[in-house]
Amino acid sequence: MSNRKKVEAFIVKAVEEILPKGGNKAYYTERFEAMSDKAFDTFMRYLRDGGRLHITVPNAIGEGLQIERNLALLDKYKRKVFHHIELSDGEGNRYLTPIPYMVIDVPLRRQEQSLTKKISVAEDNKRIDDLTGQATGASKGSRISFPQVQMLYAQGAEQSIREFVKFRGGDEEAYRLMEQMIAETGEVDMDAIPDTGEVRSISTLRTFLKGMHLNNNL
Repeated sequence: MSNRKKVEAFIVKAVEEILPKGGNKAYYTERFEAMSDKAFDTFMRYLRDGGRLHITVPNAIGEGLQIERNLALLDKYKRKVFHHIELSDGEGNRYLTPIPYMVIDVPLRRQEQSLTKKISVAEDNKRIDDLTGQATGASKGSRISFPQVQMLYAQGAEQSIREFVKFRGGDEEAYRLMEQMIAETGEVDMDAIPDTGEVRSISTLRTFLKGMHLNNNL
């Protein structure tokens, strides 16, 4: 029982140091008071196996989390998070970075847009939306969202983004020329297509704004 009390005191003190006046001290104090010895043992095994203490950070209450305070606590508890990273120079030579960098675990969430259940196939290539110039109805196989654009950009797929948001995104003239080139040669070079048109959604928005007496340079 004495060891349990020491561990409880340590955890309560630690969460209070991380975020003073954040309510976490009271939360863990009440949680430990209601926890049986068996439940406490299970909780300790959870932490031993890599579990985490959860910290609540209320909005607009107290000072909030501070990087300087967290770094000071890491030094206090002798937890090293800055390391010299071993890298390759591209020729097979390995070296350590002269400057240490922070190495920590961060949460990772998979984008739903990457799931295969989101894939669909268009029935034809005949219907477009009057306001955007984009495929619609049975001609619309899928759509591209801003998170997907970010994923493509992070992977260096600028040409794919260009195809999706311009050639297939409502620029009717560019799309017509692209389809013509594919029909004639079996492939397409987007750089060879004259950049003479614009996506219809831009002209639509420009018209809407002018209709509201808002001049613009879209």
